[in-house]
Amino acid sequence: MEMLAVVSIAVSGTVQYNYIPVSASFTSGGGLASYYRFFLNGVGDGSVESFSSPVSSATKYHSYNGLRGNTSYSLTVHFYNSSMVSLGSNTITVKTPAEPDTTPPSINSWYANSISKKSVEMYVSASDSSGVSGFYFYLNGSSYGSMYGSSGRYTFSGLNAGTTYSFGVKAYDIYSNTSSMVNYSARTSSNAPPTISSWYATQIGENSVTMYVAASDDEFISGYWFYLNGSSVSTTSEGNGRYTFYNLKPNTSYTFGVKVYDGDGAQSSLSSYSATTKKNRPDEFVWDNGKYSGYAFNVTANEWTRLCTRVNEFRFYKGLSNSVFTAVKKGDVFKASHYKELVNAIKAMSPPTSVPNIREAGDTIYASDINRLKDSLNSIL
Repeated sequence: MEMLAVVSIAVSGTVQYNYIPVSASFTSGGGLASYYRFFLNGVGDGSVESFSSPVSSATKYHSYNGLRGNTSYSLTVHFYNSSMVSLGSNTITVKTPAEPDTTPPSINSWYANSISKKSVEMYVSASDSSGVSGFYFYLNGSSYGSMYGSSGRYTFSGLNAGTTYSFGVKAYDIYSNTSSMVNYSARTSSNAPPTISSWYATQIGENSVTMYVAASDDEFISGYWFYLNGSSVSTTSEGNGRYTFYNLKPNTSYTFGVKVYDGDGAQSSLSSYSATTKKNRPDEFVWDNGKYSGYAFNVTANEWTRLCTRVNEFRFYKGLSNSVFTAVKKGDVFKASHYKELVNAIKAMSPPTSVPNIREAGDTIYASDINRLKDSLNSIL
């Protein structure tokens, strides 16, 4: 009488939702095995297989395919002798795991949270049955960056002001299922030009004018363009401060202009300021002959006429009308009225060195008075 064989069946690898790998072993209890067959839920899974010759022991492998996820299966193996009489069998129950998620996430929200000149902050949220892992971001269709999580804000930076962009996003889940792209079109803020707050002359000379400029911008000032009578003369990257126009002509009216530009290339409108350069300052007056206290001195008609002429040159330089002086000639008597005319004409120009006192008819006019007239005139700037 034959003894029953020892038969076992066991899982031999990773069980997947649609696949179970097994191994089956046979050890003879007296009879030799010529055939074997695997069963799924009592139904033969494949045909009867045969050994090349009867065996007393063997191990065979089999794969159950086309299964469903999250389902329990009865797995059986039979070994047979040459007459197809079962020598032994074994059965195990195995449950497949749930089928993996193949559905991509759904994007619920995708909109601009804030927009500036050079950046756009977008808000995104998505949902998925197995959980959203993160997002891929795109700028005008090109990959731009990524972010983990199921929602949040993401900033596109380094953009150009006043430009329309397409901002794209895809969501992906833990199984790498990726949604289709969702796009949002937005235009960055326009670049506001800088504003000039100050533009005026701080010093006006005969051949130069120094201007002061101050400006502001929503980001930063890059530099200035300067203009003379409408023509560009210079650019500078300096900040608020002074700029000097050189090589000007004396007593000439000029229009000084400035424009400001920022780092994005936006520029202000032209601010203009008109000014007239100073006249050439007359040369200082010098007596033909020195006048010294304690010594007799003469004032020639020529000297006095030159002094009167030089006074009117200074009055023109200061923007005053000419004074009328009494004409003198050689041999005339030097009168206090002649002296008084010069004192009043020079005094009207507010010289730093004060004029001498007025002298009346009969008063003595000293060398110090005459020299004081000269020094007072020469002190005018």
